[in-house]
Amino acid sequence: MGCATSPSQPKLLYHYLDLNDDGVQEEFVAELDLCGTGGCEWRILNKQNSQFLGAVFGKQVSIRILTVKKQGYYRLRTYHKMGAFDGVVVEYEFHGKEYEEVFSKDISSEEYLKYFK
Repeated sequence: MGCATSPSQPKLLYHYLDLNDDGVQEEFVAELDLCGTGGCEWRILNKQNSQFLGAVFGKQVSIRILTVKKQGYYRLRTYHKMGAFDGVVVEYEFHGKEYEEVFSKDISSEEYLKYFK
């Protein structure tokens, strides 16, 4: 994770994961001022050509790469809080040009470890 800041520009958070086994980590970027207690919107960019690969929502620590691949990119899982004791687990698949949501389930805090070990 990184955080870049300057007086005239928004504070950005960064997260890096290799989503397609090419040896280059894709860049996840979130604007800190737009993050809330539930999480952030993470824009995914290909670092080699700056191509937009989609956006996912969730807490940074919850972004997971799953073993399933579609069109060369791994499926992603995220989690964001909806209240003190519940949240939502969401999965995204790559569909040609960008990641799209393909699964969503409301879960309790007790169920969290079932999805994020």
